[in-house]
Amino acid sequence: MGRPFKRALVAGIFIAAAALRLTLLGAIPLPVQQDELSNIYDGYSIAETGMDRSALGLPIVVRGFGEVDYRPAMYAWLAAIPASVIGFSVAGGRLPAAVLGCVALLLLFSFATELSGSEFGIIALAIGAFSPWLISFSRVAHEGAMLPPFLMLLTFYLWRRADAKRFTVTPTMLLGFVVGFSANAYQSTRLTSFLMAVCISAFILRHSTRKWRDVMLFGTAAFVGAVPQLFLLVADPAHFAARSHDTLQKGASVLGWAGAVLRNFGLNVGPTYLFVPNMTETYLTSARLLPVEIILFYPGLLAIRALRGETAERFRPWLYAAVFIAIVPAALRIRTRTR
Repeated sequence: MGRPFKRALVAGIFIAAAALRLTLLGAIPLPVQQDELSNIYDGYSIAETGMDRSALGLPIVVRGFGEVDYRPAMYAWLAAIPASVIGFSVAGGRLPAAVLGCVALLLLFSFATELSGSEFGIIALAIGAFSPWLISFSRVAHEGAMLPPFLMLLTFYLWRRADAKRFTVTPTMLLGFVVGFSANAYQSTRLTSFLMAVCISAFILRHSTRKWRDVMLFGTAAFVGAVPQLFLLVADPAHFAARSHDTLQKGASVLGWAGAVLRNFGLNVGPTYLFVPNMTETYLTSARLLPVEIILFYPGLLAIRALRGETAERFRPWLYAAVFIAIVPAALRIRTRTR
């Protein structure tokens, strides 16, 4: 493919993807779910009063439904931006998710292109652009919509940039801040941000020529990004850990707990969990892939192994580590029965 054709193809895919994410936000999907209304109204309340609907000023977490349902307030703050302009609106409340969905595609394309060339970048962009799972998450006012752009894609994009610049001060600290700041996106990112920070620190120690200095720069910036959640952990541990009391896996012994976690981990990558919506057991994660996506998921994991080039060789083990890290929070959750 020639360069002009590639540019036209990328532009066409992105325009189509943006249309699938940004149009008719107030009407599709219907009905509006309760988690969406919670975030949208909190955003509207913040825009109007500086407080969430529970009258908490400048909230770090917002209350969902009861004392066991507190979650990071980042989506509510993002929803406050359109609410400050157009008032309370379902479409406005969903707009941050749609915009972040488009940003995620740009980051995916950029990272995949740098990882293994323009053709691979276009394939990755097309898969992401037309993924029913990513489209649906980009059209709901749910904090889970922030996971693709804030966690893996933005982290890996900045990680690649920092590595290319040999971990000079600015890209290293930007990477650290984003990894730490991702702790504010969702309940599970409080854990995944820490695990990603450990993973990147190991990478820096292995590949940087100024190992400990760069780790200190990265770690300091990550700490700054995570300050809101760290403050909450110290000042209000009950609300910080509100959901964990009812959702974290328990066991009569360490071995029993470890066995349950390992079993849940396997189930979270198994075809029954991923592709069968009406299952007997659910593992308290946010979504299922569609059956048509089975042709991409497992081959995609194998395709990482087939990538060639210096950058791909360098990042291959860390891509697999990221897949593992993304699943850890789900594996730690209680397995429940549904009818």
